[in-house]
Amino acid sequence: MKKAILGAALVVLSAAAQCAAHVAAPLGLELGRATCSKLSAGENDVKGTSGWAGGPTFTTQDVGRYHIPGLARVTINCDAKDKVALVSLTFNKGAGAKTLRDVESELDGKFVSARKQLPGSGNGYAEWMAVNGSLEMIYAPDNPQFLVAYWAAGAKEKYFAYSAIKGRKPAPEQRGRL
Repeated sequence: MKKAILGAALVVLSAAAQCAAHVAAPLGLELGRATCSKLSAGENDVKGTSGWAGGPTFTTQDVGRYHIPGLARVTINCDAKDKVALVSLTFNKGAGAKTLRDVESELDGKFVSARKQLPGSGNGYAEWMAVNGSLEMIYAPDNPQFLVAYWAAGAKEKYFAYSAIKGRKPAPEQRGRL
């Protein structure tokens, strides 16, 4: 009996590990591993500093090079260790664009769904887990755009901790987190 229970548990854990084994790498930038110093800002890109992450931020609306229908803006936030901490993809709603359901379906196929509150009459929110972080999609019916944010492990917590600090200094790096 114990062997049967142990065997069933191993099968369930193996299936869960396969589902969660996807690494988030939006636009080819693996979260927490890709180095930001290798990114080059285009002539129409805006480069700044990410206070919460402690490194540079790149924002571009020249998104044609990515060949993603409906993509309107890309923002990349880097941490103090020169690693990609957050990639935000803003999509336009409308003709020729990827729909909320298209994006949701793609993410459902690659990542483990953690939570969903899909829009009916109100705002929508969905979250997925990846090996190296998490993803979230935010949608408001009265907004002409929706957002997909790819967070490196620990980055979302750091962002909210920074937002709560009155002096607005970057949150300290946390060691030992994957």
